[in-house]
Amino acid sequence: MSTSDQIKSQMQALVDEAKGHKAQRDMSTMEYKHAMKKLGMLAETYPVLAKELGIVDEKKAEEGEKKAG
Repeated sequence: MSTSDQIKSQMQALVDEAKGHKAQRDMSTMEYKHAMKKLGMLAETYPVLAKELGIVDEKKAEEGEKKAG
């Protein structure tokens, strides 16, 4: 096998590896966005609890306290 063929083989292996990592990253990004959307919906529904967990701004939590009050 020539040096050129070895390099080409190495490069192809790296391309394949990179494609696998990109697919993993894309799936993780999608799962992250889905989890954050669900968290946002829960935070809107339960702003006081979200405030306790530090995941919502003070203004929304105060509005939630007034509604629950």
